[in-house]
Amino acid sequence: MITVLVVDDEEKIRDVIVSYMKNEGFPYIAKRISTPLLDMKWVTERIANGQLDARVRIDGKNELADLGTSLNELAQQLQMQEQLRKTMTEEIAHELRTPLTKFNKVICGHLKMGYGSQPQNVFIPVTKK
Repeated sequence: MITVLVVDDEEKIRDVIVSYMKNEGFPYIAKRISTPLLDMKWVTERIANGQLDARVRIDGKNELADLGTSLNELAQQLQMQEQLRKTMTEEIAHELRTPLTKFNKVICGHLKMGYGSQPQNVFIPVTKK
């Protein structure tokens, strides 16, 4: 029979693993397993909170190290995607600002020259028919 235990507190996770392993006589293994997992949990929480520079310290070559490497690669990809998003937003804002500034100058020039003193003349056609 397999028992599934869902625990959301770091100390409880460590306690459950340590007590299980202690009963089996492997407290060293419990610490070797729980410490990297708790570190990865802490890093994922930092990444979820927007700290995309958080990385897992990798020790050894085992399944936990592979998981940490994958997590670091994910964080790097998220960081690159965020930078691309910021760059794209800046470029779009610039491209929108340029024609609007030009259009604003044309309208101000027309208003200063006396065009548009009557309400019906305020609107200037943008395209030619």
